[in-house]
Parts: sequence; structure tokens; C-alpha cells
Amino acid sequence: MYSKFTDIDAVFSLFSEMNKKSLISWNSVISGCVQAGRASDAVELVCQMQIYGLRLDAITIASLLSGCSQLAYTQFGKKLHFYILRKNLETEDFVCTALIDMYSKCGSIEQAEKVFKNIKEPCLAAWNSMITGYSLNGFEQDALTCYSEM
Repeated sequence: MYSKFTDIDAVFSLFSEMNKKSLISWNSVISGCVQAGRASDAVELVCQMQIYGLRLDAITIASLLSGCSQLAYTQFGKKLHFYILRKNLETEDFVCTALIDMYSKCGSIEQAEKVFKNIKEPCLAAWNSMITGYSLNGFEQDALTCYSEM
């Protein structure tokens, strides 16, 4: 609830009071930070999460990729992409969509296209991310072509 109202200080306060922090609670705080425009806090939280021995899952990755878009952290996004490939998370629709979105917003439309073309059956969100990515990067004709193919 506090995340939805972008009261991240309250989120941190409650989170710090928790005795047991599950992956779900970590992901909720990380996602809340990204949604509130505090992506650098999300990246820091992921580092802390790993220190506590928890592994990144598809939800963590998707949130981080969105944070990379905010901060234009293309290199960190690429590292996450390699992690996705190593952990076989590329089958998750929302992970691929987040990758397309991150690459597009960071100006790497070629990488976004590669991710999109490797999806066997793109979901509607992936199509929309690719169309938006083309538009954001000045490829209006490609956006229209992609829309037609959809």
C-alpha cells in the first residue's frame, strides 16, 4: 500500500522491522522503489538481498530492468540479460517484455529487436513494447510495420 502512494520511507521502515524477509517481501520493496522513481535504491536492495543469500527470480529481474530504463544503466541491463539466459528465464513473457523495454529506452533498438525476434509467440505486451521502442527511437515506419504484423 505504501509503495502505491510512493511513500518509500514508510516502506523501508516497515521492511526493516520485519524479522523474516522472504523473496516476496524483497521483490515488493524493490518493485515499489522502481515504481516510485527510486531505481538506484532498488539496485542497492538487490545487492543486500544477495548478501542475505536470496537469488533473483523473474519478478526481481523485471523490476530491475525497469529500473535500468529509468537510470539508463545499459551495461547493468546487459548483465541482467546474461543472467536471464544463464537461468533460462527468457521463457517468461514479462521478462522478455522488460528486456525489450529496457533496451528500447536505453537507445539500443537493435538489441530490443533481437530479444523480440527470439520470442516464439510474443504476448501483446511484448508487441506493444517493440512498437513503442521503434517509435521512441524514431523508427515510425518500423513501428507501423510491427503493428501490422501484430
